[in-house]
Amino acid sequence: MHLAIQVNGDTAVLSLWGESLAGGPGLTLPHNVRALLDHDCHHIVIDMGRVRYADSAGLGALVETFAAARNRGATIELSRVTRQLKSLLVVTRLMVVFDCFDEDEETIDAYAARPTVN
Repeated sequence: MHLAIQVNGDTAVLSLWGESLAGGPGLTLPHNVRALLDHDCHHIVIDMGRVRYADSAGLGALVETFAAARNRGATIELSRVTRQLKSLLVVTRLMVVFDCFDEDEETIDAYAARPTVN
């Protein structure tokens, strides 16, 4: 799995690509998300459009990133989830955990439209 990060203000888009979101290199995802959280990114979009497969370690990495963000008051959302990954998220009941959007821009727009809590 490969990863590219684009940061704009408090929003970061992590674009993933490769054959699978699996164990090994896939486990760098939580590390990268924690680093973004440490740099005050409060909204993280994970672009899954070019990931074809996820095993249990890959799903665990997604759950770990979600927990890390939630513990710091941040959000994790998925964009461009492939049909295969979406089916896997439904079967594992993780679809209720993650907000999924068709495009990165929809995810960012939905975050921007949320009311702020002071």
